[in-house]
Amino acid sequence: MNYGKEMANDIDNVVKSVVDNVAEKTTVRLTKKEKDLLELIKVDSGLTIAEMAARVNIDSRAIQRGLRKLRENKIVERIGSDRAGSWAVKKQ
Repeated sequence: MNYGKEMANDIDNVVKSVVDNVAEKTTVRLTKKEKDLLELIKVDSGLTIAEMAARVNIDSRAIQRGLRKLRENKIVERIGSDRAGSWAVKKQ
């Protein structure tokens, strides 16, 4: 019997479970601009980056950075294409 390999797999599974649980419970601090973007998406999920920039009066590049952070933290996701798609809030 190869207990070493089984034990290594068990340890890997426990570590993965702990990492997943910690990642779920980690809170993400959002800037005011990112919170504003989140509110815009909640109100109108079909807005383009240019429309968001015009509504909050900031540069479209700043909108892109904010959306990237929201996507990386799994707070929002893009559904569909850039042209015809929409934004969806995954968690709050």
